[in-house]
Amino acid sequence: LFVVFTGALVGTIFYALYPPVPGSRLMRSPANLQAGSLFGLSMAFVGIMVIKTVRERNFRDHQLWAISLFMLAIGSYTHRMLSGWRYLIMQNFDTTASFNYGMAVATAWGFWLVPLLGVHGYAALRRRGAFRTWPAWSGFALSLTGVLFYGIGTFFYIKMRLMH
Repeated sequence: LFVVFTGALVGTIFYALYPPVPGSRLMRSPANLQAGSLFGLSMAFVGIMVIKTVRERNFRDHQLWAISLFMLAIGSYTHRMLSGWRYLIMQNFDTTASFNYGMAVATAWGFWLVPLLGVHGYAALRRRGAFRTWPAWSGFALSLTGVLFYGIGTFFYIKMRLMH
């Protein structure tokens, strides 16, 4: 819990106090500052919900909030993986500076918001009876797809770091 709430505090304040980076429009952009601050606030909220649901012995909801907290906790890795995809696209396609900037802003929001919405969207659909007719192997196939997506992004992130 200490790590969760410390991370939330740092995530909220870090971007507001981040020093200007010469030549970097992204770090001081309002979109990036908002994404970082809301990431920290989301982590605090989810941490509170984890505690609240376990104290209430509401284990179904606790599981949802615990998975949400896990998704936020691995956000740093997800951000690196998305940077790998951004590098892959920028190196292989003729992109403009504004496209690259837009991709960087999308990464700043996507690394935590998309997985969080995905977890809660899946839980909401499952509670409404979705996925009952899916074959038993579909979860495994979707997991492999996710591993492939993360693997490609990670490969190109490492390649990018080694080349610079």
